[in-house]
Amino acid sequence: MKYEDKFRLTPEENRRFAKTNLTKLVFTNSRFEGLTITMPQTQTIIDGSGC
Repeated sequence: MKYEDKFRLTPEENRRFAKTNLTKLVFTNSRFEGLTITMPQTQTIIDGSGC
């Protein structure tokens, strides 16, 4: 079964979407993995200042 592309994002729009939602995507996936991390902690890790 083939699904229609509902959003029709250009490559640039797709990159911008991924950049603006990266923290949410990583946070959501970490919850599926069973990690107990908060959204602010996730943002700190993404920003690279958690070291």
